[in-house]
Amino acid sequence: PIWTTTCPYMAMGVKGFKVKQGLPLEVTGAIAHGAAGSRMVKFYISDPTVKGDTNLNVEVLRRLLCGIVEKGGSIKEELYIQADNATDNKSKAMLAFLMLLVKQGVAKVVYFSMLICGHTHIDMDQIFSIPVQYMHRIASKCPLLATPQAMIDTWVAAFKEISPPEIVFIHWLFDIKAYFGVDDKESNIID
Repeated sequence: PIWTTTCPYMAMGVKGFKVKQGLPLEVTGAIAHGAAGSRMVKFYISDPTVKGDTNLNVEVLRRLLCGIVEKGGSIKEELYIQADNATDNKSKAMLAFLMLLVKQGVAKVVYFSMLICGHTHIDMDQIFSIPVQYMHRIASKCPLLATPQAMIDTWVAAFKEISPPEIVFIHWLFDIKAYFGVDDKESNIID
């Protein structure tokens, strides 16, 4: 799931002052269950120079898998991936990347499933709701988050009962669609 916000973030409007242009930030959440012996939660923040499409989704998945290995975990023989039902996840490039994982021996089998439309209230959405609800509660105390770092610090402060997700910035990514020779106009195979 992706959560989009802008920075500066104004929790409350100020009479006569509106943020006309903010830095749009996309936050893509990912969870690896059973990774390195526990659950690994990450928020991947991409700036406006990174287009939110199949390339971003593949990059998030690639970095998540690399993070599992870096923390001493391993990918089991069977890799289960559950994604939202977005068009970018049903593309030829995504499926080609998953086949590449098998071909390169990362996993013997990859199971890739989509959530049913309208039924995406899964654990990732619940994790996204923690900083959103926190920001609504503190709106009167903290009306302006002027920098991405201030916003991230506020998000992390929201996690009181569970460990906060690891924050990862994505400033560049591989062009997996070009690598596999997939055109944007005909990249989706499932409607």
